[in-house]
Amino acid sequence: MSSELQARPAFPDVLIAPLDGSRTSERSIPLLVRLADHLDVPVRFLHVFDSIRQLRKFARTDIEWSEDADPRALLDPPAWMEDSVSELAATEARIEVVGRVGKPSEEIIKELNRTEHSWAIMSSLGATGTRKLFLGSTTRKVVRSATSPLIVVPAHLPKLQAESESRSGTVSVLLDGTEVSHSSIPHAAAIAEGCGLNLEFVRVAETFRDDAGAAADELRWEKQSRDEVEGYLNRIAEEWSSLSCPVSTAGLGGNPVKQICRHVEESSPLLVALATRRRSGIERWTYGSVAEKLADSVSIPLMLVPVDDVWLE
Repeated sequence: MSSELQARPAFPDVLIAPLDGSRTSERSIPLLVRLADHLDVPVRFLHVFDSIRQLRKFARTDIEWSEDADPRALLDPPAWMEDSVSELAATEARIEVVGRVGKPSEEIIKELNRTEHSWAIMSSLGATGTRKLFLGSTTRKVVRSATSPLIVVPAHLPKLQAESESRSGTVSVLLDGTEVSHSSIPHAAAIAEGCGLNLEFVRVAETFRDDAGAAADELRWEKQSRDEVEGYLNRIAEEWSSLSCPVSTAGLGGNPVKQICRHVEESSPLLVALATRRRSGIERWTYGSVAEKLADSVSIPLMLVPVDDVWLE
């Protein structure tokens, strides 16, 4: 991918927000409101029903049937969804509510695939989510199968904290020097530019040394590694310097998990973006277990941009 083509924000055509009726699934609403308002993008709320009878109860249009007998319909919002819809309607966003029938993870993927440039935004846990790693079972399956970017809002993030303007106004992008990790940049750039935020590129010089004491030769090796990281980050920042938002870099050194988690906790960005492998899902990250640690301990929304495994062969 050339730098000229790469250095363009990738704005979504629609934001899809799955809700299951639980309070935890609504943790995504404050961030959804902000994105919809600033990016001027339509929002599609999605609820997956257990049966066609339930879908018929709320359908305000005829039920669509695909070739594989896959029922879908526009809905009158159920009572439990009205507050979320009203909160978003205050931004004058274009809204529709869709119902489907089937397994939640499969139906979310099908809805994402209806629109080419769709993003999903959802809580890490829902009404029936079983905590496995840091994701509930439905969200975990969506991460494994989605070809579209997915914004995961921690279920344990308090609503007041989700709405807080005290965050630094930054979108942080985690990079490791590979083209694969660059896949998340255009999407993060769209959010930063559209919302008037700072776009920050972050990479760790993997010295795995986090204590103060070190031999002279170790210090020389670490300085060389950190200089290489700084040079790399400066090149990436230059490629994206034409954006209308500020662009900055953060070169860190030490253990990647510890240093990234510490940096994110101290800087408190609005969102952290990183590339993920499709099919291998959350077991393999660009930075190993960084995303799991971030979601469990720092409570920062994550934007996961899937990359086909073919890139890595």
